[in-house]
Amino acid sequence: MSALPKRHHTAETALVVVASQPIAAGALIAGSDLTLRRWPAGIRPPGAFAAAASLSGRRAAGPIGIDEPVTKTRLVDDSLTRGLAPGLAAVPVTITGTAALIHSGDYVDVIDPPADATAAPLVLAERVLVLAVLPTTEVGSADAATELLVAGDRATELRLSSAAARRVLASLRSPP
Repeated sequence: MSALPKRHHTAETALVVVASQPIAAGALIAGSDLTLRRWPAGIRPPGAFAAAASLSGRRAAGPIGIDEPVTKTRLVDDSLTRGLAPGLAAVPVTITGTAALIHSGDYVDVIDPPADATAAPLVLAERVLVLAVLPTTEVGSADAATELLVAGDRATELRLSSAAARRVLASLRSPP
């Protein structure tokens, strides 16, 4: 009777950057928000990072939980504008209230409410594509605000920048 050889399986691992604490959607990532973990190489998430240094100062595209791998798709980058028609850019606009019903891929009208109740509201942008939704204040606070990045041409960008000092409203629209 012959002895079977012992099988030694050494699980290959890779370093993966994970969140060391919860990171809110839209937050700028600091080095202290991240740590390295060993991850089974065979199931390493696509787009995962192996070094934390390059992530400091980047913005989270959505909430990232503790020990969740930070991947390219979890960060705001130029992929937001890839595929947009020439002449369109990502334009920031801060809206009043929470944007719980607004998601990336939705279309919105951006409306500047009048200071005088007898005046008509001003439509700053009509049926613009929402590229990202980034909370700027604590959800549920009395002063809740949300920053939207919308696809806009130069004229839309100028109209929205004229309202940058005040908060405007956004209403959901059907796609064009």
